Parts: sequence; C-alpha cells; structure tokens
Amino acid sequence: MELKKVTTQRQDYVPLLLLADEDEAVVHSYLHEGDLFELIEAGERIGVALCIEVDGAIELKNIAIDEMHQGRGYGKWLVTQLCRHYSEYERAIVGTANSSISNIAFYQKLGFTLYDVKWHYFTKHYAQPIIEDYIQAQHMLMFERTLIENGNCSSL
Repeated sequence: MELKKVTTQRQDYVPLLLLADEDEAVVHSYLHEGDLFELIEAGERIGVALCIEVDGAIELKNIAIDEMHQGRGYGKWLVTQLCRHYSEYERAIVGTANSSISNIAFYQKLGFTLYDVKWHYFTKHYAQPIIEDYIQAQHMLMFERTLIENGNCSSL
C-alpha cells in the first residue's frame, strides 16, 4: 500500500470523496483546501483522504475507501498513516453524522473520543436529507484523538 499526496487534478477525486460526503456542493466547498492524499494498492486508487488544519488540529475532513475494498483494513491503515504524517499536531479531529453508526464505531475503535456535537448540522447545511440505517443524519458528532509525539497513535 502507498499513500501519495495529490498535487493536481483534485476534481478527479470527487467520485471517491462522495462516498464519504453525499452532497457534491459540500465536497466542492472544501475540495481545494488542505492536503489531499490517495491510497494506492497494486497500482489501483482505492481510497482518498482530505485533511485540513483547524484551530491547531488536523481535521480528517473526508476519508473514503472504494466500496469494493471496504472492510479489509484499508481505512484503519489510512488513519494510522495520517496520524503519523501529522504527528506535529497535538490532535486529530473528525466529524461524522449521528446516523453513521459504523463510522462512529470505527473511529472509537481507533481511539477517537466524542468531544462535541454540531447540532442540526446536516439539516442546515445539506440540501437533501441523508438517511443511513433508517436514521436521518441531523447532527455532526465530533471526535478527537491525541497524536503521540513520535507519530504513532497509541491504540492502533
């Protein structure tokens, strides 16, 4: 596996980014911010991550693994690599919808803890309702993970 920083043609990554953020207008609002990375396995692009600095923390703004490759540990590997890459930051943060049950479990398994709720975020900022597991996305749950000085996330 290889994690490569993307320096051009960010538009080409929108289809993958839409796996993690269903509103194309919202994706375009942050597409050209921060650092964009692609996850390559056997010459194939199977994942993407977009990270932005926010108030002295690094936000994992969008992390997506191609649907054919999900459930194989690529997401965990990607988050681990991002923690190492951004080890100069005190913490990493990530937001996910209250309806994203699998994402909530995923981030907690990786040592992220809930620290804030952005109430009514999805009903205010998204044109269409998002439904996951028969639950409407309404609030954004914000999770944080302290980054260890040597670049490792201790629970990974």
